[in-house]
Amino acid sequence: MRKIVFFGDSNTYGYEPSEVMPGRYPAEVRWVDRLAGQLGEEWQIISNGLNGRRIPDVRYTYQQEPVLRMIKEAGETGILAVMLGTNDLVPAYTADAEVPIARMNRFLAFVTEHMEPERLLIIAPVYIGASNINIPILSDWYKESIRMNESFRTLSTKYGNRFVDAGKWGIELAYDYVHLSPLGHRQFAEHMETVLRGL
Repeated sequence: MRKIVFFGDSNTYGYEPSEVMPGRYPAEVRWVDRLAGQLGEEWQIISNGLNGRRIPDVRYTYQQEPVLRMIKEAGETGILAVMLGTNDLVPAYTADAEVPIARMNRFLAFVTEHMEPERLLIIAPVYIGASNINIPILSDWYKESIRMNESFRTLSTKYGNRFVDAGKWGIELAYDYVHLSPLGHRQFAEHMETVLRGL
C-alpha cells in the first residue's frame, strides 16, 4: 500500500458554495473520498483540506509547523501532494500571480530541504474565473490562474518535484467560479486516479 497526503484548501476540503446554506459536500461527492474508493486498498489516502488556506509563508515558524506535520504524516516513503494558490490569488483587489508564485518558490525550497524532492507532488489548481464572461475580475482571475500554474510547473522542475496541472483538465466549477461543482469533484477524482496509477 502506498500513502499520499493531500494538503490543500477548500477544494480539497470539499466546500459546498451553496447560495442558501454553504457547507461541505457529503463524502460521496468529495473528490478525495471518491478517489479513495476508486483506488481501494492500493493507496492510503489522507486528506488535509482547510477553507481559506494559502501557501504557507515559510519565513515564519508558525507557518512552517503545519507543513512539517504533513511531511511527517507522509512518512519516509509516502507522497505529499500540495494543491494551493487559489486563495493567494482570489482575495486581492487586483489579481496578481506574482504573489502565489513568490510564496510557492519559498515553500518548495523549504519542503525539499525536509523530504526527497520527488516525493512532493505539486497539483496546480483548476483555473478560476472565466474567459468568456465580460466581468473584469473573472477574466483577470482566469488569466492570472494560467500564469500561476505555468510558473508552478517551472518551479517544480527547478526543485525536482512531481507536477500536474489540474487547470488543463476542464473541471466544472460551481456558480462562484472558484469551487468545484459535484460534477467537478467526480471529474477531479477520475483525473487524480490516472495520475496516481501513473506514478
